[in-house]
Parts: sequence; C-alpha cells; structure tokens
Amino acid sequence: MTEKRAEVTVILAKTKEEKDLGQSVRTQVLDKEMGFSVASGIDDYDQICSYLLATLTTDEVTDLPVGSLRFFKYSPTLAKIGRVAVLKEHRKLGIGKKMILFSENVIWTSPEFSEVKQIGLNSMYDKREFYLRLGYRIEGEMFLEEDSPHIFVVKDRPTN
Repeated sequence: MTEKRAEVTVILAKTKEEKDLGQSVRTQVLDKEMGFSVASGIDDYDQICSYLLATLTTDEVTDLPVGSLRFFKYSPTLAKIGRVAVLKEHRKLGIGKKMILFSENVIWTSPEFSEVKQIGLNSMYDKREFYLRLGYRIEGEMFLEEDSPHIFVVKDRPTN
C-alpha cells in the first residue's frame, strides 16, 4: 500500500484572493463550527495585521485552503497571533504548528518587529497544551472571550 501525498504550504497572504481564502477558512472554523462572531468581523487591528494562508496539496487536490491566522504588533514589545483556524478534517496534519512557527519566524526576523520581546495569544482553554508544546507559557488566569474559556499564552524572543 502506498502512502498518500499530503503537502502543506504556508504563505503570507498578500493578494485579495489569498486574504479572501483565509477569511473563508476562518468563517468556516471560527464562526460556523465554534460559534464565534468575531472571526469574520473587522476590528481595529485588521489594518495592521499580516495574514497567513495554509494550503494542502494531495493526489486529489491542489492548493486547497485549510488554515489561516493573523498576527500584528500589539505594542512596541508584544506581537499577537490570533484567529488561528484549521479546517476540522485536516487538523492532524501539523498545519497549526506549521502556521505558528512560520509566523514566529516572520516576527523574530522582520525589521518592523525588531523591538518585540514576546509573542502572545488568547488560546482557547482546551487548546492550551498545543501552545505549551511549542514553547509558550501561561500568563494570568482563565477568562471568557465570547463566552468561551481562554487563557493568555506568551513566548519570549529567542536569545541566540
């Protein structure tokens, strides 16, 4: 039996089409599946956000949009990642990890983020272990965001 090919590609979404594809993933996951209203809405940070789009190529499909997130400089020393979404049927392929690591690399290496000392995000409480495995740590107490338990997690800039 041969193994099926599953190649994940993560890019900075630059074109309107790429951003719209990411928005479609966010709407499907965060709005329809999880019931959040904020995911498809525009907020004060949208103008300064960078968006990632993850696509999947298999033997059956090419460049299928399967994941998205956004990140931005929240303060001079803190970057935030948010609206992390991966389509349910593709969640065991490492897409979330690949997107987080990609965004971290952009933040740690881009001149516009040179003063940033930490990356933080509001993790759904039941997803916190995912971020802890990636080197994030919990700061503060559990809180409700859109009536769902969340916890703030942070990761420090590497020293090497």
